[in-house]
Amino acid sequence: MSTSRLVLPDSIKVGPYDYPVRRVSTDELPDVRGDFCTDAGIRIVRGLRRKVALETLQHEIFHAIWYSYNLPSKCKEEDAVSIISTGYMAVLLDNPSLWALMKEVIKHD
Repeated sequence: MSTSRLVLPDSIKVGPYDYPVRRVSTDELPDVRGDFCTDAGIRIVRGLRRKVALETLQHEIFHAIWYSYNLPSKCKEEDAVSIISTGYMAVLLDNPSLWALMKEVIKHD
């Protein structure tokens, strides 16, 4: 298992938007591991284990997909899964460093 800090990308492209990705203190996000906001982008709490940080990043990317692809708050499951899977494939294609990061964590953790 690697003990080095996970180096996150500076930004993630989701659809037509580029969202900044930054680490923040638990003072800034005291009750969660991360969040997504259209203005602030993706924020991930410092000090998380590598796999936890990667899972949190992916979780926040799914929120960004939900927003960027205009999913309604009430949506049929199959419709939501179809849009999110298409959006996530686009995220991986538009952000090759994210795919490389995932492979690194899987291989070394």
